[in-house]
Amino acid sequence: MPSQRRDFRVRTILKNMASVLGGEATVRVANLVAALAIARLYGPAILGLYGACLAVVTTLAMFADNGLQLSAVTEIASVSSSQSFRIVGELYLSKTILCILVVLLLLSIGLAGGFPPSYWLVGALVTFRTLLQSYSQLQIAILKSLFRMHLIGIIQAVHAGILILAVSFAFISRWLLLAFLAVLVAGQALELLLMSAAVFHAGIRPRWPAVSSCLSLMKRSFPLGLGYALMNLIVRLDVLVLSVVVSLTEMGQFSAADNLLVVAYLGAWLFGSVLFPEMVKLAGSADQLDRFLNRWIRFSFLAIVPAALLCYLFAPRAIVALYGSNFARAGELASWMVLACPFIISNSLYLHHTIAIGAKRAYLWILFAATLLAVGLDLFLARQFGAAGVVAAILIRESLLFLVFSLRHFHVGRSAVELGVSAS
Repeated sequence: MPSQRRDFRVRTILKNMASVLGGEATVRVANLVAALAIARLYGPAILGLYGACLAVVTTLAMFADNGLQLSAVTEIASVSSSQSFRIVGELYLSKTILCILVVLLLLSIGLAGGFPPSYWLVGALVTFRTLLQSYSQLQIAILKSLFRMHLIGIIQAVHAGILILAVSFAFISRWLLLAFLAVLVAGQALELLLMSAAVFHAGIRPRWPAVSSCLSLMKRSFPLGLGYALMNLIVRLDVLVLSVVVSLTEMGQFSAADNLLVVAYLGAWLFGSVLFPEMVKLAGSADQLDRFLNRWIRFSFLAIVPAALLCYLFAPRAIVALYGSNFARAGELASWMVLACPFIISNSLYLHHTIAIGAKRAYLWILFAATLLAVGLDLFLARQFGAAGVVAAILIRESLLFLVFSLRHFHVGRSAVELGVSAS
C-alpha cells in the first residue's frame, strides 16, 4: 500500500508538471509569435517601442509581486480550508494595492518623460495586459497550493490558441497596432477569467480582509519577493555585465546562446514550483521531506545529465540552423552553457526546499551571496576572456551554488525547523 500511494503521488506530480510546463511553453511560443508579428506588420521602430514598454512594465510588476505567488502556497498550506478563504482575500487585496502603486509609478515615469499620445496608448495596453497576467499568475499559484494544476495547461493552451488566431487575422486583415494589442489584452483577460473560475470551482470563496492583515502578509512575503527579484537579476547580470565589456557583435553571439539558458532557468523554476506544494505539505516530517527532495534531485540528474551531454554535442548545429551561419560562435558558447543545466535544476529544488522549511533568512543570504558572486565572476572573466569568460562564470557559479546547497542540506540534517535561520 505505501508503494502504491507513492507511485500514485509520483504520477500526479508528473501529470501536474506536464500541465504547468506544457501550458507555460505554449503561451511563451504564442507570445514569441505575437512579437514576430509586430516586427513584420509594424516595423522595427514599433517593435522597439513595444519591447521597451514591456521591459519597464514587467520589471516593475516583478517587484510588485512581492513574493505573493510563493506565499500563496505557504500560507494556504498552513491553515484550514475555511481559513484559506481569508488568506485568498488577503492575497487579492495585497496584489491590488501593489498594482495600484505600480500604475502610479508608471504614470509618474510617463509624465516625467513627456511621451507623445501614441506612446501612452501602447504603454497603457501593455501595462493592462501585464497586470492581468500578474493576477493570472497569482491564480495559478493558488491552484498549485490546492493541487489543481491539471487545469493550468488546458487554460493556457486556450490562451495560446487565441494569440495564434489573433496573429493570423492580423496578417489577413492588416489590423492596426492598437487593435492587435487590444486582442492580446482580451486573450490575457480570458485566461484570468478561466483561472478564476477554476479557483472558484475548487471551492475557494475569498473573504474581504482587513487592510492591516494585508500589510502583515506583504511584510511576511517580502523576503520571498526580494529573493525572487535577486534570482531574476542573477540571470540578467550575465548580459548586463558583458554588454559594457565586449563589442555588439560578440554581444549578439552571446545573446543568441543565452536564450537557451534563459529557457533552462524558467523550466527549472517551474519544475521547483510544481514540487513546492508537496514540499510544504511534508515540511512537518523531516525524514519524508528529505527522501522526497533527494528522490527528485536524483531523478533530475538522471534525466538532465544525458540530455545536457547530447545538447553539448548538437548545440552548435542547432544554433546555426536557427540563427544562420553567422552565429557559429554562438553555437560554441551554447554547447558549454548547457552543461550548467543539471546544476540549475537542482539549485531550484534546493531553493524551494529552503523556502518550504521556513528558512527565509538563509534563502536571502544565499541569493545575496550568489548575486555578488555573479557580479564578481562576470566582471573578472568577461574582461579576460569576453563572452567565453561569462560562460565559464555561469558554470562556476551554478556548480558552487550546488556545492553550497548540498553541504548546507547535509549540515542541517534531518531537522524540520532550522534554529537561528528560520524567519517567520
